[in-house]
Amino acid sequence: MTTPTKRDRPGRRILVQTRGDIAALWPLLFAPFRRLRQVPAATWRVIAIVSAAGVFPLAVLTIFSASEVDQYWGLAIYFSLLWACFFGAIYRTEGVRLPVAVGTYLFTGLIAMPILLAILRLGLEAVRGPLIASPNLLISLPSMVLFIGVFEEATKALALFGIGRVFRTLPPLRVFVFYGLISGLAFGIYEGVTYQTGVNVQVVENTGDIGSYYLANVLRLTSAPFFHAVWTAIAAFLIWFGFHFPRRRLGFFALAIAVPAVLHGVYDAFIGDEPLFALGAGIVSIAILSVYVASADDLQRDIAPVAEEA
Repeated sequence: MTTPTKRDRPGRRILVQTRGDIAALWPLLFAPFRRLRQVPAATWRVIAIVSAAGVFPLAVLTIFSASEVDQYWGLAIYFSLLWACFFGAIYRTEGVRLPVAVGTYLFTGLIAMPILLAILRLGLEAVRGPLIASPNLLISLPSMVLFIGVFEEATKALALFGIGRVFRTLPPLRVFVFYGLISGLAFGIYEGVTYQTGVNVQVVENTGDIGSYYLANVLRLTSAPFFHAVWTAIAAFLIWFGFHFPRRRLGFFALAIAVPAVLHGVYDAFIGDEPLFALGAGIVSIAILSVYVASADDLQRDIAPVAEEA
């Protein structure tokens, strides 16, 4: 029996094979970079979008490393863009005007929200606080619907009423619903940042529960803005019909605030002690919006005779 030489050992053969493979493949890895001019513009756009989606959070944390508040706002903008792209893809909202969408977002976040906060500071918070915090559901639930649902949904709807009044030609229904999603998203993101830098910080300072603080902050950037967007989209759906059928306008406008306010209030009433019920309210909200959007054309035909009789 012959003893394998050093050159014939398995490890040696694998090493030689690997070196040969790398030498043959290495030049090929540079070939795509020599053909960059042949890459279509659409492909470059996809590359840019994917790169931005992955890099943006790290860039925010790196650039604004000295300011936690700036980091919160940077991540809020990031999640806003993700949700906006998601809504645009899901609801196929061709015809959306970017300046209107951005204006809607900024109006709700920078004008409508401060108005609501001013109202709260002028005394509403003192009135509603004991009622919404009541252990009696018969008191807290209606209070949530009225003092949180109605006021917040009306705040988010201001931009939609403005769009309906300013535009000579009402945008298509799906486009108008998208603007509603954007308005609700702006509210939810703005509210989320205020919670992250205010209430959530106070809670973790009092309890020391870092895990709950982290999860609450994640929720404020994900599901909470999403539900706000869905509720405002339901309002947008009804507001659009109000502008489209002026004779029934007041009824549509009232329902546009009342329907999402009830869903919103139920969600808030149960999110603390009975989260499964709150989850149910969120699922019902999504189902209502989806059914409305899917049957928009049929609903418009059904509503027309009733609306024109007024």
